[in-house]
Amino acid sequence: MLEDPDTPTLSFGEDAEAQEDQPEVGVDLMDSGGDACCINSKNLWEEAVIETFPPGWDDPADYNLINPETGQPDESPLRDQAALQSIEMYNQILEKYRNMSCDQFREELEGRAAGVPDLDGLDGSLAIAAHKVLQAWDECVQESMFGSAVTEDDDRMLLSDRQDDNPFDVAWALMKMNDGTRDALEEFDRNVGGKLNWASLYSGLGDSKLSEHEPLGLAGFGTAAKLRGHNVQSFEIDPSLKQNDPNYHIDDIMSGSVKDKVEQLLEIFDGGPIDFISAGTPCKAFSIGGQNVAWKINEDTIQHFWRELKGPDAELPEPTDKERAEGMTPSMKAWGKGGPNSFNRKGEPTSIKALLMGKRPTQGMGERLGRPTFEPKTVDEIMFDEEGNPRIYNKKEITEDAAQSMRDKTLLGEGLATRTGDVIDELYNQRQLGHHAVENPRAKLRYHERLTGMPLHETTGASYRNPAAAGIFGLKPTAGEFDMGEYANMRARERGKPSFSTLPPQKATDLLANLPSTFQVRPFLGKGGIDRWNGQDVAGNYYLHGPRGSMTGIQGMPGLKANRLFPGSPPVDAFHVRSLAPFQMGNDITHALEQHHGIHPGDQDPNEVIRRFMRKRNPTTLDQF
Repeated sequence: MLEDPDTPTLSFGEDAEAQEDQPEVGVDLMDSGGDACCINSKNLWEEAVIETFPPGWDDPADYNLINPETGQPDESPLRDQAALQSIEMYNQILEKYRNMSCDQFREELEGRAAGVPDLDGLDGSLAIAAHKVLQAWDECVQESMFGSAVTEDDDRMLLSDRQDDNPFDVAWALMKMNDGTRDALEEFDRNVGGKLNWASLYSGLGDSKLSEHEPLGLAGFGTAAKLRGHNVQSFEIDPSLKQNDPNYHIDDIMSGSVKDKVEQLLEIFDGGPIDFISAGTPCKAFSIGGQNVAWKINEDTIQHFWRELKGPDAELPEPTDKERAEGMTPSMKAWGKGGPNSFNRKGEPTSIKALLMGKRPTQGMGERLGRPTFEPKTVDEIMFDEEGNPRIYNKKEITEDAAQSMRDKTLLGEGLATRTGDVIDELYNQRQLGHHAVENPRAKLRYHERLTGMPLHETTGASYRNPAAAGIFGLKPTAGEFDMGEYANMRARERGKPSFSTLPPQKATDLLANLPSTFQVRPFLGKGGIDRWNGQDVAGNYYLHGPRGSMTGIQGMPGLKANRLFPGSPPVDAFHVRSLAPFQMGNDITHALEQHHGIHPGDQDPNEVIRRFMRKRNPTTLDQF
């Protein structure tokens, strides 16, 4: 740590005795790095930077090489040498800031703080820390010069820089403000110490008072925000879930126009704005199982992106005779080549799916693709293949009634996704929405054209449930959370079915979401993410093996009969139980929004716990500082 220059220190010359070394008259302490407020700010920054270092970073005895496959120490003959190199690197990071002049240091902090809205991970943590240190620096200067806390005006000048704050000056300052500054001040006044406005669309069972009764429990996106005192308004089409809750609205999102729906939402929030919208859109129409047979590739779109990927004259790959006999077209084969993470060493996409993922924004809202990737089949296309042969589904030919039902459900799912995107966009356009998240199991919805302008975050439901939350990430459990694994097992026993592990299902999940930089998505559990921990497979130890079609995962969970929760309680459909979002996902989002808006209750922020976990797994590099 640096010392305050006003504190006398002892220095020794070659032939001189100890003497007090005071700053010379005329020395520019601010430029030399010797200003007291600057030094205090450097110390605060050093503490923040050290927080990002792994435990025991400065002690070779505590240094461990971590095996990323197991999360366990990996002993190596080069351990001591690696430890010293690591300690040297961390000290270089600290010395870099210690050696800066105050002007240089201030410029460094301002550059980092400017990235708060657009950064994530380590960069985001340092940007937030820089903002806080700058605030403390300004407060220190104001306190030392004028004896009062710092206050900023619209020109980012200290209050002490103004000679007067009479009504004329205040009015003139308000007239000079641009719309963005005025909106920001209104947002600040509304949120500091206040409540968040949260609209929970397709809220289902999670936000319903029914979930307060055993064998259910805390679940859903908006529940954590409600428990933390925020204004959560829930919207659902099933009237049995209302339970006389004035904040639970029975509403069909498809009714009326988009403009009507937006006006209705804003009216419920007293004119807005809405800080967050969560939307767990029904997944059946987009699941890999479910109504998958009712979708088809858009041939023109696939050919367009194939040529963008391979070159303007590239021809679509030809299926083999066997593939053609199974109904595969050239466009289908092109689509099936590679996955969303197929990139070469140069970072270039090698598949259409990776190309489309690369077009998505990473933060904020971006441009949509403008081309549909999939589209619903006609009734005839569902019933028959290209050769006119009947299609087989669940070992039976698809009847006309079944095909019509599949098409209707697919069109409804597409309509709900489109309407959700339209409502969200209209609220953004009216500057009445802060952030949003559309949640769906990992499947076709991520490629739905209407939602392609939204960032995509991949995770698993199991990441937001125990035992992984506590056992892998080190998060404190919350009493009363809905235990999906225990529920499924309990209901199996009640129905005379074989019992099985009480682990939760994996549930690979997409968040199509514009979230604040204070949010940290939890790592994916399973293949492609954390697949081993403490020398064990994650599958079978932190989430339940549940192959598609099995009855031991989400697919096997039944609903509840009438009177099961309490006398007079309505029956609960299995769909509602299977769709319950993890309580911890909503809790993480709530904490992130509170941090973003300056609402700090003072409890553990799970997003920061996850950031620290990820920093430990991903070694720090000097370039990041």
